[in-house]
Amino acid sequence: MFSGGKVIILDEPTAALTVEDRKQLFDFMRRLKADGVTFIFISHYNDEILDICDAVSVLRDGVLAGGSEDVGSLTSAQLSELVLGRGLVLFQRERRSFAEDAPAVQLRDIVGPSVRVPALDLRPGEVVGFTGLPGAGAKELARCIFGLTPVQSGTIRFADGTETQKLPAHPRDAFETGIAFLSDDRRRDGAIGQMSIGANISLSSLASVARSGFLSKDAELKLSDRYFAAMGIKAASAAVAVDTLSGGNQQKVCLGRVLATGPRLLILDEPTRGIDVGVKQDVLRIVDELSRTGVAVIIVSTDTDEITRAVDRVCIFENGTIARELTGSEITNERLRGLEPG
Repeated sequence: MFSGGKVIILDEPTAALTVEDRKQLFDFMRRLKADGVTFIFISHYNDEILDICDAVSVLRDGVLAGGSEDVGSLTSAQLSELVLGRGLVLFQRERRSFAEDAPAVQLRDIVGPSVRVPALDLRPGEVVGFTGLPGAGAKELARCIFGLTPVQSGTIRFADGTETQKLPAHPRDAFETGIAFLSDDRRRDGAIGQMSIGANISLSSLASVARSGFLSKDAELKLSDRYFAAMGIKAASAAVAVDTLSGGNQQKVCLGRVLATGPRLLILDEPTRGIDVGVKQDVLRIVDELSRTGVAVIIVSTDTDEITRAVDRVCIFENGTIARELTGSEITNERLRGLEPG
């Protein structure tokens, strides 16, 4: 943006930005625009398009599907309808209070790089949001729980009678403990593009589809077909290579892979980043349905709209620890963006 170009193309520039960072970017874009710079701004976020753009063109399946020369004349719902080719019902979780329920997961005395959390309990079926500025501790705690980041101390206990144990030292240990983790970077950590959908789904569950030390193709096919259907992946079959799929369907494959491990605690790091608004609702509904089976869920997200629609409780991180929590009607976009007092 400092190159002096008169036409600047920005492809999902806010994907890793906080709300405050995004505001600063948009302010800078407006200053450049006033000096005659033209922007092509690519985004999956309706609120960004409506905030920063003057006109919009919507592509669907590689074809121009519509648009408007005046973004101000469009609502978010109308924009979503152009994107999807149909009306969109935004997902909204039916929240309830879990305060009186016995914990399903108890985390204690976690000390790691940039993280200090004395205690955190999660109830069966509860969806808890982790949010905060980069480096504040939300993402860092999630990685410590899954064994991606070594800790100095920290224990976990599940409500099934198992003894308190140290946090996993390795993701392999986490899977064996019943913890699953979905990375925020599906291209790097989530899937192997050249492999089939089915092979990717079973990748973290090979022990469960092995018979006498050998991979059972029948068991693997049964597992992959189950989650191929459950995720609603748009492809001819589970034999299709992952790198031929859209970003949203690739994310569904990654989600199917971690769900196939049968977790007791599911950690999702930016689960809807970089996918279209329709698939985003699908992913949130899948997570909602899973939670109703009793699985405790953590969603790490900087998307305040996602947090307000998908969780029962929000942990807001500052300086490596949980600074405050919001529940029920306290969970609003305005409060999460710091526009209302916490």
